[in-house]
Amino acid sequence: PHAGKCLAETLCREYVIPGLRARGVEPAAIPTQHCGHAREIAQTSALEGFDAVVCMGGDGTLHEVVNGMLAREDGCRPPVTVIPVGSGNGVAATLRQSMRRTGMEVPMWSEVEAVVGWSLDRVAGGRVAMADLLEVSLQGRRLVAVMQIFLGTLGEVDILAEPFRWLGPLRLDLLSVWSVLKQRGRSFAYQATLADGSMASRQHEALGINVGLTQHWTDGMRGSPQAQLDDGLAELNVVSSKSSVD
Repeated sequence: PHAGKCLAETLCREYVIPGLRARGVEPAAIPTQHCGHAREIAQTSALEGFDAVVCMGGDGTLHEVVNGMLAREDGCRPPVTVIPVGSGNGVAATLRQSMRRTGMEVPMWSEVEAVVGWSLDRVAGGRVAMADLLEVSLQGRRLVAVMQIFLGTLGEVDILAEPFRWLGPLRLDLLSVWSVLKQRGRSFAYQATLADGSMASRQHEALGINVGLTQHWTDGMRGSPQAQLDDGLAELNVVSSKSSVD
């Protein structure tokens, strides 16, 4: 209920549930109560008889649901999708392709009713597609990322912005600009397998590194235009410590 502009509960009640029923789909709504609850719901709920799991929220909510599904012990994993009402909405922006349709990036909250309707049409349509995931192992813990992995200052933005959730999506823009203005670079060293199968080792002084699957970092920022969700590749972006906000 607190994703994005904290309107998910209202949108669910007034648009999503009536919209799904009008399209012949009978939903069962479960509100989340705290951070991590979406993962618990996806991991432990009885899903027999359901055709899909639909989460209302942003990329973080989708991340929780997918990780919960992959942690299920019964192997029951119906298709997962998202109705994008979060702060970033990068996965949905890559699926929706506003630039291709309209010639400009269109934030979800600027046309929320149209976005919800678009989402409901696809849920009711029932078509399923495969998508890549990124697996991360750290200190004995395994997670998957549905969208992006941010390291360095790029990763700190989400953490620093959390207390300002009352600002909605604006908090990410403000903290991103502030982080670039600080110009605090770090040393990064990595090894990567390239698309042709060769190995490459690099070192950078950078604000941060991004490894991602989606074209969009947020619904207004298309940071990796060549990315595809199902090509088995991840895009790697290095943000120089000499970057500006121009």
